Amino acid sequence: MNILVKLVYIIFQTSENMLHILHIFLFVGGVLCMSGTNIGVTFDGNGDCMIEDHSVICRTNLPQVLPKNITKVTVKNFSHDSINQETFKHDSWWSVHYLDVIVNENVEFRLYDYNFYGLKNLETLGIHSSELPFSTNNILKGLLKLQSLNLSSCFHLNTERLVTNLEVHDNLDTLILDQFGTREGRHIILDNAFFKMISRLSVRKLSLSGTNLLFQGPLNIANLSYSLTDFDISNITFAQNIEPKEGKQVINTVLSKVKILNISHISSRFLPFDYTFMTHTRYSLNCSSNLTSDLLKRFFKVERLEMNHVLSRIVKIKSLYLDISECRISFKSLYLRSNNIHFLNATVKWPRKLNFYELDLSQNNLEYISPYVFGSVPTLERIHLSHNKLYLMASVIEFKFLFSTFKNLWYLDLSNNQLALLPEAIFADTFNLTTLDLSNNHFASISFRIKHLTKLHFLNLENNKIHYIDGVDFSNLLLLIQTMQIPANISFLRNPIVCSCESVSFIKWLSSYVRTRYKIEKSGKTYFMCSLEGKKVPLETNAVDESEFLCVRKTIEIASVSSGIAIFCIISVVTAIFMYRKRQKRRAENMINFLEDFKNGLLQQNVLCFLSFSSDDEGNDPYIIYEHLTETLKEKTGIKREVVCVGNRHFNLGFPIVDEIVRCLSESCVAAFIVSNNFCESRWCQMELREAYELNKPIILICREHIDLTLMTPLMSKIFLRYTRAKLITKEDDRVEIVPGYEQLASSILKLAAIHNDNVAL
Repeated sequence: MNILVKLVYIIFQTSENMLHILHIFLFVGGVLCMSGTNIGVTFDGNGDCMIEDHSVICRTNLPQVLPKNITKVTVKNFSHDSINQETFKHDSWWSVHYLDVIVNENVEFRLYDYNFYGLKNLETLGIHSSELPFSTNNILKGLLKLQSLNLSSCFHLNTERLVTNLEVHDNLDTLILDQFGTREGRHIILDNAFFKMISRLSVRKLSLSGTNLLFQGPLNIANLSYSLTDFDISNITFAQNIEPKEGKQVINTVLSKVKILNISHISSRFLPFDYTFMTHTRYSLNCSSNLTSDLLKRFFKVERLEMNHVLSRIVKIKSLYLDISECRISFKSLYLRSNNIHFLNATVKWPRKLNFYELDLSQNNLEYISPYVFGSVPTLERIHLSHNKLYLMASVIEFKFLFSTFKNLWYLDLSNNQLALLPEAIFADTFNLTTLDLSNNHFASISFRIKHLTKLHFLNLENNKIHYIDGVDFSNLLLLIQTMQIPANISFLRNPIVCSCESVSFIKWLSSYVRTRYKIEKSGKTYFMCSLEGKKVPLETNAVDESEFLCVRKTIEIASVSSGIAIFCIISVVTAIFMYRKRQKRRAENMINFLEDFKNGLLQQNVLCFLSFSSDDEGNDPYIIYEHLTETLKEKTGIKREVVCVGNRHFNLGFPIVDEIVRCLSESCVAAFIVSNNFCESRWCQMELREAYELNKPIILICREHIDLTLMTPLMSKIFLRYTRAKLITKEDDRVEIVPGYEQLASSILKLAAIHNDNVAL
């Protein structure tokens, strides 16, 4: 602008010809306009339109003259009852390739012959008017390069007029008729004329979403060829007046090349879906057989299938085996959102050759999914499981193996599942994960293994219950960050972060990470807050210093009260000795009373111990333990009858196993379990342990071998860490002994039984 001012000054000083001055001004102004940007510039008199790059966006009008190099025009709320015949005559419209007009719903809009005649280079046309009829036959004439026609929300149009107006065209790539002709009970009539139009125009993409379809016969389309590859019939209703063989014609000709199919929001009454085959069934599908429906074969040839919100009733698939390995399946993406699939316990045998990359089971309230449903599809790269109830599966051992076969998985969404815990090794085999979304759950830490996920780009832990991360979990997080190939975005937003002495290390790291990642110094925005002694403070302030001061203050407080604690400890020790002696005397009395009542049959329990073990364990160790334990208990109590119950010997034949387990546990004073790796993986053993825990029975765990703790369910791990344990050892002469010995084991059983009986009595 300084150059412009100087130039004007010189001109005024050196020239007396005002016309020449005006020419110079026009020239300079034109140069400035040509060299400037169009973004955000308004034009068309009253500022109704705005330029954005090479696009014009108008509110209510269509301008007759456009700026140079405009290729796209959009009108958001066209308020006139027609398009003026002079609108597109200016040559500035020749560069327009895209025109989309949304008409105000209160305007009775009309189109006339040759309305778009001036748009010689238009490729995409969208007209959306709730009141528009096609009252003439040459409305679309002159659109020589038209490739995409969008007439969605034209509720009053009819199929016959549409077919007639498109007779002037030879080719049309995309035809969008969403909610087309739906007012006053109207239908899109799918008859010979419509199908011949689709064939003649070589339509590749056809969308009929939200319409009412009427198949009208007789059809004669078997000899026509079709280019349709993208077909959307979501949220439709349909009726048919055709023969079954004509329906097969439509599937085998019109839909023969479809690769993208959307049948979402179709009422289940329009789909021949059989719910009965999904439970306790073995089914092998022979796709080469004539008995397999043409519709199912057509589905299998689709590469992208969307079946969202189709099933209305709750679906629980249990013990289903489905073999489709002999079928040719082309799925690349399968979307099954919002289908009420609550339980998916199935084994599916897929074909070996698959290019199946994406699976979406979101918003199903899914409580259980077997690893064997998609386990034989190793090509899966993206899995969406958000908005389900997978927290109900967290304690089931299969959860650990849910993603173990997906070596190529790089995107996983487990958000909104109320998850508080994940198995440590759940991501052990997913080395290629780049995006892991765990947001909107109940995680308090990162207790699962992540240090090997070096390709992570985004770990989303937003809106969980993380106060801070410490110990091994924090070390693994730091190790992961140090070994990452590309610095990842790890988000802890909207977590109840606590600033305290215990969280200093995490707060230091998070504060540094936040400053680096979000550049707080420059923006001045507060992204993280932490709770410091009940107050919310921004993490980027002096929260770290105040947290460290809490540690110093804690040390001072400990020193100031140490003398008082010493005096309190002396008093406590004396009191504890007195109470211990009193408790020992009471336990001896309780033991005598318990044994007396047990011998006389006055108790609800008729055996001292229920002994459980896995039937998959080899050898006679369990029976040796049973015999020695029985003999020792009889010697210590003087009781001659059976005092130890073993399921295999004491279950009543002919009764349900579950009922017998509950009965034996109820009739036993103490439950003892011989734990092995097989025991940890057995559902029956897990159930026996859970029943004993729920019946509040005293529990003793006897370790038969080295136990892989990762195989244990959370309940078993909790019991393993809390309750009495014994161990089997093998001597050099192959004798198996129990440590600390049968005498000690029998004494523990009697003590636990007496204490439990006393507590129940109270």
